[in-house]
Amino acid sequence: MKRAWKLASLAGGLLVEEAKRKFAFQQTSLTRLNQVRALVVELSRLKGSAMKLGQLLALEAVDFLPPEAMAILDRLQNQADFLPFDQVNAVLRAELWSHVHRFESIDEIPIAAASLGQVHRARFEGNEVVLKVQYPEASKNLDSDLKLVGGIAERLLPLLVKTDFDAREWMATVREGFLDELNYSREAHWNEVFHRYYLGHPHISAPRVYRELCTSRVLVSEYASGRSISSFTGASELPASSRELISNLMMEVFTREFCEIGAVQSDPNLGNFLWNENKSQLVLLDFGATREFSPAFRRNYSRFIVAALDQDTPRMLRLAQEIGVFSELESDEARSIFVAMIERSVEPFRTAHFDFSSATYADDLRKLGFLLIGKLKHTPPPKDLFFVQRKLGGVFQILRRLGARIDLQPHLEPFRKCAELVT
Repeated sequence: MKRAWKLASLAGGLLVEEAKRKFAFQQTSLTRLNQVRALVVELSRLKGSAMKLGQLLALEAVDFLPPEAMAILDRLQNQADFLPFDQVNAVLRAELWSHVHRFESIDEIPIAAASLGQVHRARFEGNEVVLKVQYPEASKNLDSDLKLVGGIAERLLPLLVKTDFDAREWMATVREGFLDELNYSREAHWNEVFHRYYLGHPHISAPRVYRELCTSRVLVSEYASGRSISSFTGASELPASSRELISNLMMEVFTREFCEIGAVQSDPNLGNFLWNENKSQLVLLDFGATREFSPAFRRNYSRFIVAALDQDTPRMLRLAQEIGVFSELESDEARSIFVAMIERSVEPFRTAHFDFSSATYADDLRKLGFLLIGKLKHTPPPKDLFFVQRKLGGVFQILRRLGARIDLQPHLEPFRKCAELVT
C-alpha cells in the first residue's frame, strides 16, 4: 500500500502541474526540471517495474525533453538506491543454497543497482564473477506498478502529444517484456547464445555465463572490465578513432542480432554496453530483454527497409501492410505523412558520413511522428516492430550522444541478404 500511495501521489502531482502548464501557463522551465528530478528520485527508490518504466522514458524521450531534463533522467540508466546486503543474501541463500559455499567472497556493496536487481562482484572457485540478484518484491509488484503507471500514461500522454492515445495495448506489450526480464533463467540462455556467437570476434564480446549457478532470480557470469558508455558525457571524451569504431560496432551489433542471430537485445540502455579501451572491445551486457523474431518477419522487415532505400513507394507500402506498420484503410493524408517519415528515417543510410548530432534529423522525425499519430485510425501498434524500433532508435541515440559521423551503407548488406530469406 505504501508503494502504491507513493506512485499515485507522484502521478497526481505530475498531472496537476502538467494541467497548469497546458491551460494556465503557470509553469516555468525550472519547475518542470524539478518535476523530472522528483520523478527520478522516487522511481529510483521504488525500483522494480516502476523504475524500469522510467528508464524507458529516458530512452524514448531524448528528442522530446530539453537537455537539462534528460541529464536528470539519465541517472535512471545507471543509478538506483541499492538494497542492504542482508536482503540480497537471503535471495542468494534461497536460490543457491547448495552452491553458496563455493564462493570465496561476495562484495556486499553492489557495483550496479538497476531497476529489477543489483549486481555484486564475487570470487567463485578462483574466478572473478558477478552475481545479478533480483529484488525480492520485483515480480510481486509488477501488475500493481503497471496498473498505476498505465493510468499515468493514459492521462498524461494526451496532454503531451495532443492526440488520442490508447495506452492499454502499449502497456500489455511492456508487461510482456517485463515478464521476460524477470526470468533470469531465460536471460542466462540468451547470454550464452550471444557469448558463443561473438567468441573470436576481435571487437565485440559477451561475458561467459555459469549456467549451473543460474536460477529464475540469480544470474552468475564472468566479470567484464570496461567503462560504461553512459559515462561518456560528450563526444570530446573519446578520440575520434574510438568514437568511429564504437559507432560502427553498435550498428554491427544491431544488424548481426536481427539478420543473423534472429533475436534482438531490445533494451539499448547505455549501461548495457562497456568500452574496453585496452582491447578496443565493445562488451555487451544484460540479455533479459532479448526478443526473438520469426524468419518471415525478419525477411519482410528487411524487404521493407530495402524498398524504402530504393524509393520504391508502392512496394514499401505493400510491405508496410504485411508487417502491420500501416493499414491500407488509412487516409491519403496519413499515407503521405507515413511515406515522408520513412523517407526521412532512412536518410542516414543514404548519406555518406551522416552527422548523427544533427538536431534537425531528430526534430523532423519527432514532428512527422506526432503528425502521423494524429492521423492514424486503423493501424494498431505492431508488437514485433515495437522491439525492433526500440533497439534501432536506441542505437541511433547512442550514435548521436557520441557525435558519430559514419557511413552506414556497409551495414545495409545484412538486410539485403535477410530480404532473400526463404521461409
